Amino acid sequence: MTQSNLQGHVCLCKKISRDKMTQAYEDGARTINRIKYMTGAGSGACKGRRCTPKIGALLEELESNEQALACE
Repeated sequence: MTQSNLQGHVCLCKKISRDKMTQAYEDGARTINRIKYMTGAGSGACKGRRCTPKIGALLEELESNEQALACE
């Protein structure tokens, strides 16, 4: 999943944005479940069936970016 697929709302049911999830990561959320807990994602009508894979992809992207910055 590319970054363009993650623009706007990651959790469509609860209208939770990529920015809010990124903020949760910056605040210490390092797992899918923790990001869901901190943002409320996954608690909508689909119970996370649509957003969980997107959160996982976002988490991988954020971790990769963090590691790249650490190597510089």
